[in-house]
Amino acid sequence: MNAKQQTSIGEVDLFVKFFVSNGKSGMTFEYQSQVKVTVDFSPDLARLSGLRSDETYVTDEDVMSECEPNLLSNICSVYV
Repeated sequence: MNAKQQTSIGEVDLFVKFFVSNGKSGMTFEYQSQVKVTVDFSPDLARLSGLRSDETYVTDEDVMSECEPNLLSNICSVYV
């Protein structure tokens, strides 16, 4: 969710933030003592982002993709 979207709906707690560093995508989890957050990716979204579809990412495990994002894949649409 970008800053404009956050402003339009009011204050929101974001548990996962995405970033790009050195051509690879990464994901950090905000610490939430009462909430366990997990993130799974579909095969298409994983291929686009450089992350893995066969892995569940869990709170307290900052993640960097193993490969660069593939934005040229033969993917017609992705729903998040």
